[in-house]
Amino acid sequence: MKEGKEIPADWTGGFAEGSVELSDINEAAAAPGTKAKVEETIAALKAGTLKVFATDTFTVKGAKLDSYKADIDTDKDYTPDTEVISDGYFHESEKRSAPAFDLRIDGIELLNEK
Repeated sequence: MKEGKEIPADWTGGFAEGSVELSDINEAAAAPGTKAKVEETIAALKAGTLKVFATDTFTVKGAKLDSYKADIDTDKDYTPDTEVISDGYFHESEKRSAPAFDLRIDGIELLNEK
């Protein structure tokens, strides 16, 4: 977009494609080592060695997920139709640009549930 080129309607990108950027870290306010850890994390995301939705980092209803169908080809009933877990992670925004992650991760409480 910033290069003035047209992109496909259902395209998404991340750090590796230059679609996601972080603003500078205020090192006077951040904890020591924050900048180095953020740079390490961005490098791992770009390299594909770190997955945001790695399924070995959370459980749903007490179980690790190795399969999950999401509603990618949206219909009026939002019917799950496409497998989105493979290679050990939930492939968020790889099948369509709109979010598909709708899982309730164990240990995360929503504000309206308190």
